[in-house]
Amino acid sequence: MEALALSTELDFPKALDSLLDYDIKSLRCTEYTPCERCIVKEIPCSRDEADNRRGRKRVLEELENKADALETLVTSLRWSSQASLRKLLDLARVGSPTEEIVQVAKEILRERETRDQLSKRSIQAIMSLAALIDRPPIQVPASPWTSVTDDDAAVSHLMSVYFAWHHCAYPSVDEAILIREMRSKNLSSQFCSPLLVNCLLLVACNYTDHPSAFANPNDRSTRAAHFMEEATRLWEFEEAKATLTSLQAFPSLISSCVFLGKDRVGVLYVTQSIAIANDLRRHMKKRLKQEKQQPLSREVIRSYNLALSAVFSIQTEVALAWMKPLTLQPLASASPYEEEELNIKESWQPYPKLELEVACYPFAINDARFRLYKTAADLLPLILCGNPEDSPFPGHITLDTASKLSQLSEIEGRLHTWHRDLHPGAKNEVQESSPPAGPLVNLQYCNLIHSYLIDANLDSLTYHGFHITTQNLVLRATNAADPTQEVAKEKVVLACQSIADIFRWLQRTIGLDYFGVTYAHAATLSASSLIEVLPRPGLTEDFHIMIVVLSNVAHRWNLAWGVMRMLWITLQERKLEMCLDAATIDLFKLSAVEKWGPEDHRLFEMCAYPNYAAINERGRDFVEMGELFKEYAALHLGEEDRRSASG
Repeated sequence: MEALALSTELDFPKALDSLLDYDIKSLRCTEYTPCERCIVKEIPCSRDEADNRRGRKRVLEELENKADALETLVTSLRWSSQASLRKLLDLARVGSPTEEIVQVAKEILRERETRDQLSKRSIQAIMSLAALIDRPPIQVPASPWTSVTDDDAAVSHLMSVYFAWHHCAYPSVDEAILIREMRSKNLSSQFCSPLLVNCLLLVACNYTDHPSAFANPNDRSTRAAHFMEEATRLWEFEEAKATLTSLQAFPSLISSCVFLGKDRVGVLYVTQSIAIANDLRRHMKKRLKQEKQQPLSREVIRSYNLALSAVFSIQTEVALAWMKPLTLQPLASASPYEEEELNIKESWQPYPKLELEVACYPFAINDARFRLYKTAADLLPLILCGNPEDSPFPGHITLDTASKLSQLSEIEGRLHTWHRDLHPGAKNEVQESSPPAGPLVNLQYCNLIHSYLIDANLDSLTYHGFHITTQNLVLRATNAADPTQEVAKEKVVLACQSIADIFRWLQRTIGLDYFGVTYAHAATLSASSLIEVLPRPGLTEDFHIMIVVLSNVAHRWNLAWGVMRMLWITLQERKLEMCLDAATIDLFKLSAVEKWGPEDHRLFEMCAYPNYAAINERGRDFVEMGELFKEYAALHLGEEDRRSASG
């Protein structure tokens, strides 16, 4: 009994609480808190805030509504046009109710969503139409080479794009051999592999707006994402095995990373490609020394030489663009091409513009490009070295001005000799009937000549780290009173004008909707150089064509989009907008202002591509695109360009 009584005594408060809870819940309280009925009966009111029941729920609902309203406002501010943003601010300043402001914000978001849906449907319709009328000149199967798609037409389109636009820059494969092996569907082929094919398809996605170039055809931000994922998976699956096809795949994989703004990953792949090249080189030498081993076939030797020269070429480009030292020596032979091949003439089509067709000498052009890269590789140490006032890149020596100028003079002579001895098929004859491939090589020649002039000039006050292809640092040496500086400045302007003439010629002939790999870099460096002399009459047209090229490339390449933004902010910082033509300003507003959201700088957080117009002011270690965009965002640079765009 005692135990029972104790149990009852302990349980009684809980029972009483339950009864009170039931009594409170059963009451029908009035809208007043506390209500009159509860006061008379002297019981807690179920609507009382202190009861922590319905009051707590009401407070929670109010907080959720406020959070939703805040999210709506922030999202609308992020994506509002200038006019919509001003409307929201005006409502807030005149003390309009929060509900009214939120309602306007929701209308802004609905309008944007409608525009996006219409835009996506329009893009999909255009791309679908292009796919229907597409007739790829190269027909190859999708299976068994890629698991991304089983559509032979899509793979044929991308392979045709690759050989039309990218292969000429880094010919890592023999076109005839690769197409033959793809059609054989032999996964044991030493000339073709899923990794190689997916890397070629990956880089091709950066040259076309075909639906197959997007992981989601309705989302342009997914360009090449599906093939990038597949290529990365296959590279990990191969576990860095040194094979011919893996070496052939690297130039396309590296290029794609750069185009997509993942240049740090691209630089990492450069390092891996060098290791693969060295391992494969040792393996090839070992096979040649083994007497019992059958001699290497002509196709193997040719494919190996092409792959090695392409890896060296892409490494040279990356080293010059990002100011990194070279670690792979070029081939011992003068060129991977034989003398008789230089006279072979073939037809070239700017696919998918099949109505155009021109004759060219592809092997002569590739041979000229390879020899140009060898000269550029010798120029790079002069870029990375230092003088008494500028520390060298780690591992490089310090040169005095006289020694540097002497070596640059020798390289200048080699560049002029290269240009003088060009094969007729590779010469730059900027005429309406000229094949386009020849002038593209000369873009690189103009780049190197331009770079030499700037580096020999040694001007640290007027030029801001402008480099064409070689992208040297401007070394501080002679003073601004040196008479050779004005001569060099004029030659730099002439080099920019030569590049502008080539771009105008391309615009008249094959157009700029489709573009080669050399376009963006030449335009970037020329535009950066012209910024220094924009107030000079007669140069605005040359600057305009550079921006035309960049805006076209920015349509597909994130890197070019970032370059447009960097140039625009640089122009604003120096108050040079008034020197530009109205058409040039419109291009900037379209690519670098209206399409640039408050968070878009985060897309370039890991991008190391330099702002060449800022090297002289900041030094080569403080001009990376990602760091500059982070700084611009923190300082709210670019707010004024949005206001000017709306005005």
